[in-house]
Amino acid sequence: MTKRVFIVHGWDSNPKTSWYPWLKKALERKGFKVIVPEMPNTSEPEINTWISHLKKIVRALDEDTYFIGHSIGCQTIMRFLEKEDYNGKIGKVIFVAGWFKLDHLENEEVETIANPWINTPIDFNKIKQKLSSLTVFLSSNEPYNYIEENKITFGEKLKAKVLILENKGHFTEEDSVKEVPEFLKEIQYDLQTNCIIIHGCFSNVEEAMNPETRTYDKYWIPRTKKILAKDIETETPFMPSPREPDYEKFKRTFEKYYINENTILIGHSCGCAFLVRWLGETKMKIFKLILVAPENFR
Repeated sequence: MTKRVFIVHGWDSNPKTSWYPWLKKALERKGFKVIVPEMPNTSEPEINTWISHLKKIVRALDEDTYFIGHSIGCQTIMRFLEKEDYNGKIGKVIFVAGWFKLDHLENEEVETIANPWINTPIDFNKIKQKLSSLTVFLSSNEPYNYIEENKITFGEKLKAKVLILENKGHFTEEDSVKEVPEFLKEIQYDLQTNCIIIHGCFSNVEEAMNPETRTYDKYWIPRTKKILAKDIETETPFMPSPREPDYEKFKRTFEKYYINENTILIGHSCGCAFLVRWLGETKMKIFKLILVAPENFR
């Protein structure tokens, strides 16, 4: 099926401003069907009106439905997903300049419009169960403040990956932001296959910890990486305490890498045991799992 991307613009904006036209064209060249709906009464956005309008545009959710929201568009997408009766996972979601709190609003009229969006509670669990992945872009010089607070909320409540770009303001035309390659790159991550190879335990800890004598660097893992890297982004992380493997330590290192339904995971020896346990606990869907000489953690 064709992947659909819905870009929900911000407050007092429209589909022809800021970076929306650029991203729409860029995604269409990648084969996406891109819809940038013009939201109603954009100068005085109201929660139920915006949710209802988005629902009419989107209709049914599925795994090929992607969302990109800007500012109050992020709020709209969250509140829309919260209310939808859908038990599956949708495609990737990207939020740009998303917020839960705002500061430095222009006047009392603007504060009155913003207050329902800020103060109406959101059931994060209902949203989270529909997300396959969420990435949030914030700016280091966000004019409406609360950068750290919004970052923490997105991370804790929705398990989002939060990226802070330098000096993008509120990511608007007024901030001279018309193209942001990072948005396109983030979408493409979901389309590209990547591979992560997890090594096994070592018989000699000192040798293993020394990059010049590390035995696994001399055999099939580096050769496999070299072959795969011609077409597939491949990582071979060095896991902590390789002679006395600890699941939680392995997990912290492993989860620094990007994993999705197009990821290939290869394990060697006790690395196999780690991957099987991690996949069992997280229920993560991947493209392929390859186990070489499986062995349990000692």
